[in-house]
Amino acid sequence: DKSWILLRNRALPEYLNGVEQFLNFAFSNPNVGLRIQCPCTNCNHVRRKIREEVKIDLLRWGIDPTYNRWIHHGESDSSSDDEINSSANSDLGNDDDATFEMLHDMYHGVPIDNITHDPSDESAESRYEEPNAEAKSFYRLLKDAEQKLYPDCEKFSKLSFVMRLFQMKCLHGWSNTSLDSLLKLLSDAFPKGH
Repeated sequence: DKSWILLRNRALPEYLNGVEQFLNFAFSNPNVGLRIQCPCTNCNHVRRKIREEVKIDLLRWGIDPTYNRWIHHGESDSSSDDEINSSANSDLGNDDDATFEMLHDMYHGVPIDNITHDPSDESAESRYEEPNAEAKSFYRLLKDAEQKLYPDCEKFSKLSFVMRLFQMKCLHGWSNTSLDSLLKLLSDAFPKGH
């Protein structure tokens, strides 16, 4: 049971037990030396660390919530694509609340008071401050999270679709070139403006 990876409260016994379960699994692989790729949200499988460092990072930063098959740590990658796609659809494509929560976590310091600011409202002009670059990026992502991928699309927002593509790229080891080719094909296939 890997449901613990989605828990936000990293002090819960379920999360702590899940971390131990992961560490036991990862370090039981006979091909592993003293260090493994750290799956925390800060290291993102790039840095190799010893068991205690990985544990500290998982408690501090949390585990990558999309890492539900531990392929970098010895788990078989033999599941069918249908299983992956149905899991990814339920995780990303249909969960707008999770998308907004992720955006809030990414930009926790950005005030959201100005999201609904109407620049034509002169009474508010004196108290309105132009958002900084980080806030503008947040507002753009928030807008993309609310915008349907195309008219009548109920399954994906613009942001959730891009997140899904990125998840598939990571899960299947696609190169940047292969993703660029796929995006070019999709661009050619869809009507202009979609």
